Order: sequence, then structure tokens, then C-alpha cells
Amino acid sequence: MPPKKAAKKTTSKEVTLKVQLGPDEHKLVKMAAAELEITIAEFLRNAAVTYANQAVRSYYQRELARKPFRPTEE
Repeated sequence: MPPKKAAKKTTSKEVTLKVQLGPDEHKLVKMAAAELEITIAEFLRNAAVTYANQAVRSYYQRELARKPFRPTEE
């Protein structure tokens, strides 16, 4: 019998970030959020998640390039 896989447990944790923007940056973010018809908070959340996804993708691509492919033997 194959081993059972552990069930994934997803937990949600609320994190509050304080972002300090200059007047020009605030205006830019406000205009972009208005253009997308979302709140500034939603815009900043989406930006943070997008940036994090890019960073993680870069990390894994770098790791894949660093480690040579070794096929598994069965």
C-alpha cells in the first residue's frame, strides 16, 4: 500500500502593512487604483503579491538552472 499523503491545511493570516508614500507616489497609486476601479489597499495588495510571485519564480528558475537534471530510477 502506498503511503498516504498529508492533507494540505490552508490557513489564512491577516497581515497589516504600513506603506509610506511620497505625494507623487500616492497620487500615482491613487490614479492607478481608480483606473482599475479598485481601492488603494487592493491595488497595493495585488502589487505586493505580484512582486512576491515574481521573486519566488526567479528563485526557482535559478535553482533549476543551478542543479543538473537527474532522472529518477524506478
